[in-house]
Amino acid sequence: MILEFDEVYLVNAYFPFAGDKLANLDSKLKFLAKFEDRIKALEARKPAVVCGDLNIAHRDIDRTFGSTDMPGFSVAERAWLSRFLDSGFLDSFRFVNGDTRKYSGY
Repeated sequence: MILEFDEVYLVNAYFPFAGDKLANLDSKLKFLAKFEDRIKALEARKPAVVCGDLNIAHRDIDRTFGSTDMPGFSVAERAWLSRFLDSGFLDSFRFVNGDTRKYSGY
């Protein structure tokens, strides 16, 4: 969902789940690429605030269990989120909570 305000876009999204044994990872990576293209197009006009459930645990401190072959914590998903954040977006949860091992689902 994209809401347009005078000064900003507000984007609320629920990202696909990569599925058991990463069965849907390819589909999720395609979604991520299209999502990123859409956000960059919005950002070309005015700032965009992205919120929602990304279904990605970015770093070790962002998860409660699992390994890198788990959905939401795969190398590919984490790499995409790193690139997305490096493009200028801010992880507000980490901004507020720092490097404390804490999961935003609590």
